[in-house]
Amino acid sequence: MIQKPRIGTIATTVAMLALLMVRPAAAQESQTARPVGFADQIKAFLESDRNSPPPQQGILFIGSSIFRQWANLKDQMAPLPVFNRAFGGSRTWEVLHYMDQIVLPYRPRIIVYYTGSNDVNAGEPAPAIAARIKAFVQRAHAALPGTRVYFVAINKSPDKRARWSVVDAVNAEMLALASTTPHLRYLDLNPVIFDAHGEPRTDLYRPDGLHFHPPAYELFTAIVKPVLIDAWQQLGAAQTGLVPSLTPEQIKMSEALAARYDQSAAREQARLETFKNRPLGAVVQRSFDVNANYLTMAAEMMPESGYTFRPTPDVRNFGEQLIHAAVSHYSFCNQAGVPSGVARQAAPDLRAGFAKAGIVKALKDSVAYCDRVLAAASEAWLMEIAPKVGGSSSGLVEGMRAHAFMYNNVHDAEDYGTVTTYLRMQGLVPPSSALHSSGH
Repeated sequence: MIQKPRIGTIATTVAMLALLMVRPAAAQESQTARPVGFADQIKAFLESDRNSPPPQQGILFIGSSIFRQWANLKDQMAPLPVFNRAFGGSRTWEVLHYMDQIVLPYRPRIIVYYTGSNDVNAGEPAPAIAARIKAFVQRAHAALPGTRVYFVAINKSPDKRARWSVVDAVNAEMLALASTTPHLRYLDLNPVIFDAHGEPRTDLYRPDGLHFHPPAYELFTAIVKPVLIDAWQQLGAAQTGLVPSLTPEQIKMSEALAARYDQSAAREQARLETFKNRPLGAVVQRSFDVNANYLTMAAEMMPESGYTFRPTPDVRNFGEQLIHAAVSHYSFCNQAGVPSGVARQAAPDLRAGFAKAGIVKALKDSVAYCDRVLAAASEAWLMEIAPKVGGSSSGLVEGMRAHAFMYNNVHDAEDYGTVTTYLRMQGLVPPSSALHSSGH
């Protein structure tokens, strides 16, 4: 009876001694934590996010200088909603360190990850490098369960020829993990940077034997883009859940953007001066002002990358929706004829594919045209009967000229209601809510 407690005590003592032997090592690891650099680049990203937010639920490229120097990434991946947050000559621990700032807040639906190359050059062993890459994948999945991560294999570049065995070991471990992990995929670009004799294609490399000339990125695009297009379509078809709520930071940013682009006060002042003693015109103009202002603000607030976003494959993207609104302005404001003193203006040739600046200008020009028509319209002219006014859904009927402008306002309200969904899915509070702090 005495022996058993002693055995237990000895076992406990051995375990405690073992723990004491481990803890100093762990403490030493903590005390000699690896340096984390590139704070200035992260600060610049965050400043850029406040002024021109990247697309929510888009495709994030994250990693080190191999991705950072992908200068034409956005153009080469168009129309996919990609954005790049690669920084410096980052190591795996630095990407982990900054995840909460430049990865998770964007809620990307796809993450394309290239890091580890600089770890190899720093002499890190393969198991440690792979462990930190796995930690990134695990953290991303915990925070964003529906997100797919693409690990891009570490390049076997000439500068690390002496450590290609480490590169091979990390890549092999990640390939094995990807084969059993539904939310992880493996992309290997090495085949296109080697020649037929198994030697690196030195023509693709800069003199440092690590970084690439532009033609290499064209080769990478040919591999990566088809994979991402297929994944984007799969994820879009599979996405049936609700979009996550906006963060306090996104709400504050939206409020600042809305305040910057709001023209309601200026439009109201112009309306009061233009429509003195013209109650019918004043009412029509007031309704137009509200909706046109919100549409224009939405156009300004959405970043360039969001203009190609569409919630489902069968609807217009954001830019196309604004083009539709601009063209409709000309249609409705010409529908009942134009008053004397105004030169009738047809809608310009607005086609899909315009960049943001061109679409914003086209929308503003269409608003200005309707403003001119209404400003020149007398009360008597607005009350005259026109043979055909109305919209395509309700049908054209005989009615007052004013009805054409009322239909225009209804159509604007419908268009604005549509784009509010696009804005929220891209991490922005619509301007009608952002201007009022209690309306989110």
